[in-house]
Amino acid sequence: MRSILLAMLFLALAHPIASAAGPDRADRASRRALAAIRERARVAPAGTVRLYEPRIDELGAEVDLAAMRQEALVASRLAVEFGLEARSLMRERARVASRWSELMIARTLDANARRPISLEQILGLRRDGLAWTRIAVGLGLRPVQFASAVRAEARAAIGLEAPDGRVHVIGPLEPDTRVASAPVAGS
Repeated sequence: MRSILLAMLFLALAHPIASAAGPDRADRASRRALAAIRERARVAPAGTVRLYEPRIDELGAEVDLAAMRQEALVASRLAVEFGLEARSLMRERARVASRWSELMIARTLDANARRPISLEQILGLRRDGLAWTRIAVGLGLRPVQFASAVRAEARAAIGLEAPDGRVHVIGPLEPDTRVASAPVAGS
């Protein structure tokens, strides 16, 4: 009897109960989803990236410049766009150690993502060297609509348009559609 109890104790310690295995399964699923996003991002056409990335970088620089001048104002405008309190958004920015432009773009992608991914994972993809356009394609989003969304959020952040309290919608990338298309209006 004692040996049976010891064996059961050993098995319990060596093999966690099913409820403890749940987070491990979720973590594996998250890693698989992230790997799939990376693969789709990797095969995004270079022409598409060349078409949109410079303008996205310009818009990001404009947001960061505005934030250097009036950080609280940029934070409050973006907070309205993303449905948050300005203080919460400022704390989030400090927690994820990002520039305002990075947080704006990552939150825009996160709000439109049709795949399980966190804000931190999106920022991680960027920090790993992926272009924003590649990340959008990896998430299955249309590059032209992604660029338009970044433009709309940036214009709100820097005060060229009033924040409307909703994130610009980015449509799904259709498998039979060529990824490269016309430049964003106003760019």
